[in-house]
Amino acid sequence: MREYKFFHADRGGHLNEGAIITEYVRQNVPDFAKRLSRLSSFFAALSIDDALLFAKEIIPRPD
Repeated sequence: MREYKFFHADRGGHLNEGAIITEYVRQNVPDFAKRLSRLSSFFAALSIDDALLFAKEIIPRPD
């Protein structure tokens, strides 16, 4: 089984391990459906493929 690392800048310190962040955003961001590309960059990924692309292109690269 492959292991994936996800990185997120939680400037407000609101996230905790195991939190389901997409449901929170759907409920609290009225324009969620209109802003998928912005949320993609905000969360780094909305799918495994997006996460892989993000990991390849982010600067500086995480370990």
